[in-house]
Amino acid sequence: MTLASIISGYRNAPTAAEEVAWRNARRSNTDRAYRNFISSYPNSSYVPVAASRITRSVKPKPVSVRNLDRPERNPSFGRSGSAY
Repeated sequence: MTLASIISGYRNAPTAAEEVAWRNARRSNTDRAYRNFISSYPNSSYVPVAASRITRSVKPKPVSVRNLDRPERNPSFGRSGSAY
């Protein structure tokens, strides 16, 4: 897929049904609404905006940190714990 073929898909003016679907997706402002819009209108000129709103709303998951027992030191290693 070339850049020209991607851009050419966005040149058509939106249909009335597409405009209504876009307004509804914006009003809902949820990932699901934007994903549904993209799946219904993959060549819409609103797809880049919808995709950016999906990625902007993704929040990183919190990271769990476990306290593990400290491993026994190997006496063959130096004070720093490295072999060098």
